[in-house]
Amino acid sequence: MQTHPSWIGQLKKRMAVPTWKSIFSFRLAGVAAVAAAIAFFAFSFILKLPHTSTNCSAEVQFSLKLNDTKIQTVAIAGDFNSWNQRDNLLEDPDQDGIWTATLKLKPGRYEYMFVLDGKNWIPDPNALRYVKDGFGNKNAVLEINNCNFS
Repeated sequence: MQTHPSWIGQLKKRMAVPTWKSIFSFRLAGVAAVAAAIAFFAFSFILKLPHTSTNCSAEVQFSLKLNDTKIQTVAIAGDFNSWNQRDNLLEDPDQDGIWTATLKLKPGRYEYMFVLDGKNWIPDPNALRYVKDGFGNKNAVLEINNCNFS
């Protein structure tokens, strides 16, 4: 009667004297393991993403109270509009000194400032966070995490 060596014994034998067949099978097993790991992490990452779509945006109302009645225009400029001081103008229809505008913004982190009469840049006094702007002033920071769907 012939006995068959255990699988550990066969593995030790193949590792001690590698043949082309054993080298190929180890490489194939390694490639399969790496592919499985990549697929696992890719799918787990995709499944944990918050539900957002390309059409997702949040309406954000910006407001600035000014006591100076000589101000003619107030704009908001930030990285959401390439710091353009003409794109997003605030309005004060009842002339009470409270300038407002509502913008639709996608989820993300934004830095911005108000621009008075096209030349005076001021940070939003109502912002919760600020960062240095590199010009001796500070930018207000706004973070929109995601859009809520019901």
